[in-house]
Amino acid sequence: MNLKVILLMLLAGFAAQLNAAAIILEGNETLTVDSGDNYLGVHMSDNSTATILSGTIDFGNFYTNSTVEDDSIITILGGNITGQIIINENALIQLSGSNFTIGNTSISTGTLDLEYLTDIGALSYNHSELDQWDGTISGILDDGSYISFDFSIVRPVYRGDSWTANIEILPEPLSLCLLGLGGLVTIKRRK
Repeated sequence: MNLKVILLMLLAGFAAQLNAAAIILEGNETLTVDSGDNYLGVHMSDNSTATILSGTIDFGNFYTNSTVEDDSIITILGGNITGQIIINENALIQLSGSNFTIGNTSISTGTLDLEYLTDIGALSYNHSELDQWDGTISGILDDGSYISFDFSIVRPVYRGDSWTANIEILPEPLSLCLLGLGGLVTIKRRK
């Protein structure tokens, strides 16, 4: 058994003890969490997608190894989100809401890559066996929930610079409506 399988088995066993399931998605699997369910731990790989609308997701800590990797996407629109998640190998975390900060830095909508986050001083560098940058993101999700969780962007040394790991802040629905309304007013004035 390889180390990844052992870690997943440990994570699933730990989640079972706490009466919570782990989210484990591999190979183009999709999951929508839209109930009051509790989840402890996340592992997503191989183009998997998850959308979190409600419920409680505890990413655990660095040692429980919650990860989003290998071109996977997790979109968080609501719920109670805590813990720490590792983002690597072309993964994307999308957050929809308002008032997001990373560390003490206010973040607006758009895609935030590692270069941008380090340039604005939002991450701390933690050199270990892997290149790792750590941060804390907080804000208000679309459903009104306040979130605050730690994340690490990890670059395996063997991958070099040929990968990305991004956080994307989606505009909240009200902002989109106001932008659309402004566009309609502009078009009407021109006619």
